[in-house]
Amino acid sequence: MFGNAKHSLDLKAGVSYINQQLSGLKSTSLEGSAFDEKYVRHFRKALFTQELAINPSWTNSKALSGNSFRRALSVPVIKKFSLTVGASDNYLDNPPSGFKRNSTQFTTGLTYVLP
Repeated sequence: MFGNAKHSLDLKAGVSYINQQLSGLKSTSLEGSAFDEKYVRHFRKALFTQELAINPSWTNSKALSGNSFRRALSVPVIKKFSLTVGASDNYLDNPPSGFKRNSTQFTTGLTYVLP
């Protein structure tokens, strides 16, 4: 949608159908919208990415799910190796009892680029 040499932004919207089967609950069919956003920013040597996905339901207003909100920063370390640090947040509005609505993860990785 929008982009140049330093950064780009991609927005998507659509219609979704989800057959939700959560532990201990009956199956639920959800029709709704799907909205996605991806932003990429190139710094001198580093790369920042951010992604957001939201799925509001038309058939059940309590079934909003923000599938994910991820961000990551990748920085070159030595030759073809890069260090990536990231965070991800997932949200489900109607979890089964005993489960939390939100989960957050922090990640660190070492990447090697093949020749």
